[in-house]
Order: sequence, then C-alpha cells, then structure tokens
Amino acid sequence: MHHQPATTTTATTTTTTEEPPGEAVRPVVGDPVTDDDLLVFRLMHRGMRVDSRGLVEALLRTAPGDGRAARRLDTWFRRFCAVIVRHHTVEDTVFWPGLLALAPGFVEDEAVLLEDHHELDRAMAAVGDALRTMAEPTARPAEKAAALAAARRFAATIEEHLDREEASALELVRHCVPRDRWEALDADARSSTDARLMSFVGPWLDDHATAEEVALLRPTVPWPVWALIRGPWRRRYRRGAAPVRLARGAHPAADPPPRGRSLTTVTSVALLVGVAAALVGLAACGSDGPSAVAGAADGAHVHGPTGTATVDDGTVVVTMHEYGFSPIDDPVPAGAVRIRAVNEGAETHAVQIARPLAGVTAESFLATFREQGETAALAQVEMVGGVHGVDPGQTVEGVTVLDPGEYLLLCFFPTPDGRSHVVAGMVDAFQVIRDGERPDAPAAHATIHATDFSLAVPDGFDGQGVVELRNDGAVDHEVVFLRVADGSTPADVFAWYGGDRSTPPPFRFTGGVAAVQAGGTASVDLDLGPGTYMAVCFIPMPDGTPHALLGMVSTFTIS
Repeated sequence: MHHQPATTTTATTTTTTEEPPGEAVRPVVGDPVTDDDLLVFRLMHRGMRVDSRGLVEALLRTAPGDGRAARRLDTWFRRFCAVIVRHHTVEDTVFWPGLLALAPGFVEDEAVLLEDHHELDRAMAAVGDALRTMAEPTARPAEKAAALAAARRFAATIEEHLDREEASALELVRHCVPRDRWEALDADARSSTDARLMSFVGPWLDDHATAEEVALLRPTVPWPVWALIRGPWRRRYRRGAAPVRLARGAHPAADPPPRGRSLTTVTSVALLVGVAAALVGLAACGSDGPSAVAGAADGAHVHGPTGTATVDDGTVVVTMHEYGFSPIDDPVPAGAVRIRAVNEGAETHAVQIARPLAGVTAESFLATFREQGETAALAQVEMVGGVHGVDPGQTVEGVTVLDPGEYLLLCFFPTPDGRSHVVAGMVDAFQVIRDGERPDAPAAHATIHATDFSLAVPDGFDGQGVVELRNDGAVDHEVVFLRVADGSTPADVFAWYGGDRSTPPPFRFTGGVAAVQAGGTASVDLDLGPGTYMAVCFIPMPDGTPHALLGMVSTFTIS
C-alpha cells in the first residue's frame, strides 16, 4: 500500500498527515521520523537484498561436489538467517504493535507482512537443507541445481517482501510516528539484542553502508563497540562471508592480518550491553586459530627465569619472565596453596593454574594450542584459579585449593606481536600430592560473585585483604583489577585502547584472580590504594566475544 507524502504545517509541535483513502492514521505530534532515523532499517534491508543475490552468485561459482565450499556457505547462511529472524522478531513484537497503536488501519498490511515472515522462514529452511545436501561427499550437479533454485526463490521472496514493507510500514512510520516514540521503540528493541549476534550484525551493516552513511552511523555507536566492529568482529565476519562478498565484487584483502587473542587480551567491556555502552580490547590472548600461533616455538615449553620455584609452608613462589615460569620441581602439598607470583619480566604476566584432563601433558596442550587453536586447547583443561594481572616489578599473592594430581601453569597475556604467552613458552607442569593435614583457605575479607554475565563487587569494597572470587555461573570466569591513572577516567582507558597505543597507558594492572571453573572459588591478596578501579572478566565466549562485552565489568572508587 502506497501513501502520499506528508504535508507539514508551520507549527513546531504538530505535523498533520494526508491520510490515504480508508486509512485510519493519527497525526504526528512532535517531530516526524526522518530517513536518518531509519538508517539501520535501510541498511538491514539493503544487506538482505544484496547478500541474498550474492548467495546465488556464490553458488554459481561453487563446483558440484565441493563440500568444503558448500559447508562454508552454509555456516555463513546460518548467521545471515539469524540476523533476518531477529529483525523480523523485533518487527513483529515491538515495531509493528507500536505502529498499529498510531495507525489502526495498518492491521491489514501487518497481517500480510507477518505471513511474509513465515514464507521467508520456509524459504530459508529450504536453502539451508539444500546447502547441507550439497555439502555431502556424494553431491552431484543435481544437488547444486536444487540449491541454486532454492537460493533464487529466497532472493525473490525477500525482494518482494521488502518492497511491500517499505511501501507500507516504513511509509506509515515516516508519516505518523513521532521521533521520540520511534526512539523509544528502537531502545526497546536494542535492549534485548544478543551481543553474540552483534558480532555479525555490526560489521555486516558497516559492510553495506556508504561513507556518508558510516558518518551518520558512527556517532550512534559507542566507540568501544565501533572498535570491535572495525577490528576483530570485522576480521571474523569477512573471513566467514568471503564467498558471498567476492561474488558481489567486494575487495577480499582490505583487512590487516589477524592478531592473537586470549583469556586476557580480547578485552572488550560493556558498560550497558545492547543499549549504549561497551568497551573494547584491552589485550589479546590465545588465537583465532592455527594461523595466529604459527610463529610459536617448536619446543614444548621454555623456562625464561633461571632457578626453580620454592615451596615453603604451603606457599609456592613462582617467578615470571619473558617467557617462562621458574619450574616447580618439588611436589606441592594438597589443600589451600598460596601462590606468590613475582614478575621479574618487562611485560604483564599471570599464573593461571589449570588441571589437565586425563592423558593431557604440557607438551600435548601446547601442541594442540599451536595446531588447533585456543578453543581446542582449553577444552583439555579445567581452570582452578591462580594470580592474575601482575605488572613488571610487582608481586601478587593468591590462594587456590588444589586436590592431589597433575597441574599446568599458564599465562595468556600477549607478546608485543600479538601471540599468546602460552605459545611463547609460558606453560609448565607441576604435581600436587597428599602430604599430611590439608590447610584451609583463608577467610575472605570480601567476596566478588561472578555470574553469567556480571561481576558483583560488594558495596563499600575497600580493596584490602583476602578478596575471594566465587563463580556462581555455568562457565569459567575471572576478575582482574585495573587502577585508572590519576587525572584519567575509565573512558580514557577505553580511548587509549582504541587510539594511539604508543603513549603511556592511563591505567595499571593491580592483581586479580585467574579463571576458575563453574562452582569454583579462589582468592587474591589486595592492598589497593585510593583511586578509581575497574574489575573485569576478559574470558572469551567460543565465538570470541569477551565476557566483558556481555556485562562483566564493574567500576568502583576507593577513597
């Protein structure tokens, strides 16, 4: 249904709309919605149109029987469909009910658009089934023909649907929805945005925007999120979307080479997830895959510091350097083990304690990390705590309760060239034995509760004494404390990471508790002075999204 352009009176508070025949439309009170307000809608529609056609072109370039290429297209298509389904869900549950309240005559068009969404669901399912069949080793030209036919039907269906939606719903939005009401609906929609989906949506929208549109879009996105969009998210997106992007003529080599990431280095921090705030990449730990660790040392591990760690009355003194730990040659008595982490190096380090699964050694863990990447290696161990965030020249102590068995020492901070300290040599093994009475963990002065996904720093937290991390979530969590430099703010920390890092950082690490598995606890001894601090969990999800981006950041001040 097409509507006539609105006619606006000279009054500043009320804009009247020329109603199409038979249409019940209420006049706009206040400023009307503009094309700029609909920018994200327009970019989504453009992306759907362009990439549905790009899928057809990519299939034309795919040889029958090329299962790898078909699987790659299927993986990309699943994420593309997730964006479409999410967009339609928001329309059906947020935008269209809001529009119907202002334009009751929209009811007939709404019914048509809802049926379109169901038809698109069926078309997407058909494409997915055809792609998976095409990926089978026995696939022949007939399977490619079926996939092409399904893709063409999908592209035609989405084109027809978007034409209808833009001629009816979006025209009504322009004519009868006040800008403040649209902004409220938009905020409602954003509040339930899945940050994991955002890692695809952000670079996808950026990919389809013109330079002028990027200039309009950029101020609406918190700069830490923008740094993710133009950094790690873009790299992952372009790798996954490469067949479709190439098919539609996008340049394949516009990105810098990927860098490693890790439990403590992909540090993106969300201050208000899904609505307005988030922060980005403090460091990088681990890898995106084998390519990120291609420069790893051939040996299983390298001891940087000379000498061995000492074990005395339940305290293990571990010295760290570039790149290794002082080896723990003597067995460690089971129970509450105090780790004194001494950083004699020039880079920030951590002592992550992990219990390997049966049959896993330091050598095999490193080999898996080097050959298959961080995610595969971490699946071979259970995180049980340790000492986190020890700056050069500093000593931090913490306590972890260890049962008898074999354990690994790990450090996931990045080298200057972006590799994980693990592959640079910071992995070693030690043994815990039952030896007399097990010492108990010290009583905590304060407890920080980690859930999926928040860090609850208690009211009145003074940063003194034994601080316990209790993991009440279902996945691994950690906490590391950053002291913001005097005269700076957390925003300055974020800006430094998104800008020129050749200048001195406006923060320093002040210790923390290394990752503990679900249900686990560990502690760190703190002696924090007055100032502004940030408590963060940097552990990434399997897709690389840091827990911080999902909300695991807390700021506090000690006076």
